[in-house]
Amino acid sequence: MTAALDIGICPDCLYTDANGWVARMTGRPLPDLAPLNRLDGYLIGWDSEVEAHFSWSPCDGCGDTLGGDRYAVTTVPAPERVAP
Repeated sequence: MTAALDIGICPDCLYTDANGWVARMTGRPLPDLAPLNRLDGYLIGWDSEVEAHFSWSPCDGCGDTLGGDRYAVTTVPAPERVAP
């Protein structure tokens, strides 16, 4: 089994993981760096009371390099990606 990986994601990636991205609901089009585009094939877990911390590090979910909020989440490969 592959180990879990702790990463930091931006608010857009956190929102997309929880709700999906619907321009009608967010009030803006899908960002240029599509949320979660770097985490295809991974499952994301986060605490319901996750708190943001400021970071200059790129978002691990989309690669956004702007400084800002990051949320600590845990990722694991989706079951179809795990080798037997």
